[in-house]
Amino acid sequence: MLSVLLVVRHVGMGVPSVIAGVLIVHGGGLIATARDYTLFILVLAGAALAGLLLTNPSAQPARPACAYVSRRASGNGSHDGRDVQPL
Repeated sequence: MLSVLLVVRHVGMGVPSVIAGVLIVHGGGLIATARDYTLFILVLAGAALAGLLLTNPSAQPARPACAYVSRRASGNGSHDGRDVQPL
């Protein structure tokens, strides 16, 4: 299983590097390649954000399972459990 992760990591980093090398030599130089790469990353991040928002439209944080609020306005720090109520 570890070897699969290593292969995916190397392909994930290697393929963009090879493409960038080809584009630098044949596509217009370093500045144009960096600009195109930046635009590609922005589009990819936008697609990831859109996918996240479409799969979870509510996007509200979940309430804790055990939420309690103290009825005392202030105290000395001691707590015996009788002064709390569930939310």
